Amino acid sequence: MSNIFVARQPIYDTNRLVVASELLFRPMDEDDQFEEDRATARVMMSALVDLDFEAVSAGRPVLINMTRPFLTGEYTLPLNKDQVILEVLETVEVDEAVIDGVKRLASQGFHIALDDFELGLSTERLLPYAQTVKLDVMSLSAERLEEHVDHLRGLGKALLAEKVETVAHFEMCQTMGFDYFQGYFLSRPQMMSGRSVPAGLATGLQLLNELSDPDAELDEIEKLIQRDVGLSYRLLRYINSSFFARANKIGSIRQALVMMGLVEVRRWASLLTLAGVRSHPPELLRVALQRARMCELIGEAIGDTDGARFFTVGLFSHLDVMLQVPMDEVLESLPLTADFRAALQDGVGPCGEALGCCRAYERAEVGQAQMKGVAFETIRSAYLNSMVWADDIIAGLISSADSSPESAAKSA
Repeated sequence: MSNIFVARQPIYDTNRLVVASELLFRPMDEDDQFEEDRATARVMMSALVDLDFEAVSAGRPVLINMTRPFLTGEYTLPLNKDQVILEVLETVEVDEAVIDGVKRLASQGFHIALDDFELGLSTERLLPYAQTVKLDVMSLSAERLEEHVDHLRGLGKALLAEKVETVAHFEMCQTMGFDYFQGYFLSRPQMMSGRSVPAGLATGLQLLNELSDPDAELDEIEKLIQRDVGLSYRLLRYINSSFFARANKIGSIRQALVMMGLVEVRRWASLLTLAGVRSHPPELLRVALQRARMCELIGEAIGDTDGARFFTVGLFSHLDVMLQVPMDEVLESLPLTADFRAALQDGVGPCGEALGCCRAYERAEVGQAQMKGVAFETIRSAYLNSMVWADDIIAGLISSADSSPESAAKSA
């Protein structure tokens, strides 16, 4: 389990009304090193999945810092052009690849903002593709600031004054004709926090490898995602988030994959892996996987053709333990369909009854480990089968992690 922290700093117009916000990376803990590409990925993943995007954005555009790989297309952007503003950091070295990337994103309808802009620097080459330019009030003298304003106003750019720390700064920028304002004088960044179910890095890498195959099979990708409760959780959070504003909730991994398509799944997996989420304790994973597999086998035993529903219910039934919060709170954060909620919360319906049977068998309450139409020997066999299956999956994940470049580096 890990905590998610994102700071949101409001941006104001000339009437001091909030018109947008910038999302800022904040470390999860003291060991969380700040690295720009990973920070950008963490901010996007947190806003899209771990926190509710609608709550984060408050219905207004959000600015997200963009580093070189996101601009050039090395890392893909699972973002909606109508809800975000791509902010090109001043640290990006502007060359032909970056210019082509920014031009491409602008042609796709993304709003481009240039951060800490200064005339004469390489970012000036990006001006034709930017709508908004941010000027640092603290780093430019009043004369130099006015020179920038006159030049950029002539080009029709919207001007945002950042690091407006005092009333004098604010009044000066108003007089110069800035459109927007951001800084401690108006508002400090507001922390937004939540909890994240971590996805196994090894599984994420395996998923990326599978997705890189042009002949990748949907069945194999589904199986790989189902092996990790964090990946499964985050996938359904992602596909059902307010960011996409879907009318109907997506309730299974298979349904999510079909709706997204392999290209979009590849984007999601790349971002998730880049964000560097951490691994589960193996025993928590083992319980979740075993329960998921047993529910799936019971579903098959009663003749249900959609084993994915049973598997997902079993997989998510252990999230309260993994997040260390009540199941009610987990369900509030995960937009599941009504039958999934009823199964997880109240044990209602075929999936809920199968889950109740699994839990009873785990507690050795043989008299309660029953499922209508299923012989006890079948239930017992499902339990033993699921134990072996879960152990094999965990062993494979541990083996994969041990053979990864990161593990090799640590043991060297």
